[in-house]
Amino acid sequence: MIIFPAYAKAAGIDPKSVKFVPSSPQSLPQLLAAGSVDAIGQFAAGKPLLEKAAGGKTVTMLPYADKLPDLYGNGLLVSATKLDSDRAEVEKFTAALVKGLIYAVEHPEEAAQLLKKHDRTADEKVAAAELTEMPVRPGRRRDRREARPGAGGGDDQAARRHRHPQVDAERR
Repeated sequence: MIIFPAYAKAAGIDPKSVKFVPSSPQSLPQLLAAGSVDAIGQFAAGKPLLEKAAGGKTVTMLPYADKLPDLYGNGLLVSATKLDSDRAEVEKFTAALVKGLIYAVEHPEEAAQLLKKHDRTADEKVAAAELTEMPVRPGRRRDRREARPGAGGGDDQAARRHRHPQVDAERR
């Protein structure tokens, strides 16, 4: 809960008034639904899963991005060694990953069917709803040169030398 104090301050919450309960990620929806905890940390796209666990009750989301808009979401990291040795492969993989994500968001029912085909435990309805909730912003990314020195650990000099490719992620 490294980011929570900054979020709490921006949201007007006393961070000392919040007690964190160590729990596995898989148990969080059930803990919230059972009333064992008042809140959990979850990606905003997880709202459909939480509402299913809560028996259809509406779940209130408090996205960190509303108060801390410059936060990263998910990212794709590559070592400087891999980037130096095979930049073309990294660029192809990155482009394919983004293309697949955009397709999944634009075709949530089809993507959910594919997920179910490969993971029998997946709930198609929830998976499709989660894709609908995803706040994908094609083309919005930061490269490593924009990272603050020391913020992510690792070799900051190497981070400044290597820029990952801008991926054309515009919706087609």
